[in-house]
Amino acid sequence: IWHHTMDTKRQDEPPGPTPERDRRRWPREAQPHNEAAPSLAPVLEPLFFSTLELAPQDQFAAWQTHMAPLVEVRLPDDKSLDDGFPANHTAWNLGGMLIAQQHATAHSYMRSAAKLRSSAIDHWYIALPRTGRSWTEVDRRVAENQPGKLEIRSLGYPFRGRTTESESLFLYLPRDLFADATTTLDAKNNSILSGNFANLLLDYLNSIEARLRSLTADDLPRIVHATRSM
Repeated sequence: IWHHTMDTKRQDEPPGPTPERDRRRWPREAQPHNEAAPSLAPVLEPLFFSTLELAPQDQFAAWQTHMAPLVEVRLPDDKSLDDGFPANHTAWNLGGMLIAQQHATAHSYMRSAAKLRSSAIDHWYIALPRTGRSWTEVDRRVAENQPGKLEIRSLGYPFRGRTTESESLFLYLPRDLFADATTTLDAKNNSILSGNFANLLLDYLNSIEARLRSLTADDLPRIVHATRSM
C-alpha cells in the first residue's frame, strides 16, 4: 500500500525534500515469512467433576469412585448418605504436573498399604487450603493444616486423615521430577512448609491458578521447570 501511494503521486506537485541516504553499514534484512509463530491460544482443557447434579443419596458414592485411584474416603460418623455430599473437583494437566481445585464437605481419607500396592501413583503433592482444616497422620506423626499454609506429602507412603468442609488447591508433581532430591523431600514428607521460600511458593501458586485459563503451549514446560526450581 505504501509503494502504491508513492507511485500515484500527482505529477504537478512540487518535488519534496531529497530523502537522506541510508547510512546503515549493513542492509536491513527482511523478516522471513515462513517462521512458525508461537502459539498464543490457551491450551488447557480442565477436567471437571461434580456431585451436585446427582441425588443427595448418590453423591458420596460418586465421590468415592472419583477419588478411588488416590485415596479411600469415608463420611464422618454423624453423617449419612441421605445427607448428601456436595463436592467438585477441577483438574488442570500442565504436562509434567497437575493442578487441582477442590471443594468438598467434611470427610476422612486414607491411602493404605493395600492401596499403594494397587496404585502406581507415587507423586508428591502440595496442599493449599483456602478454607477449612485438616489433620493427616504418617507414621504416627500428625500434620495440621489450615488456610494460607502449604503442606507437602508423598503418595508413595501410607497416610490417613480427616478434613472439615474445605476449599483447596492441590499441586501434584511426579516423583521422577525430583530424582536428584528424593532424600531431601522424603525428610519433609507430611510437613507444613514455612519461611520466606514457602511464602514465595504460595504467592507463585496463587499466580498460576489465576492464569490457568490463559496459559499457552509455550508456557507449560517453563512453568513446570520454574515450579520444580521453587
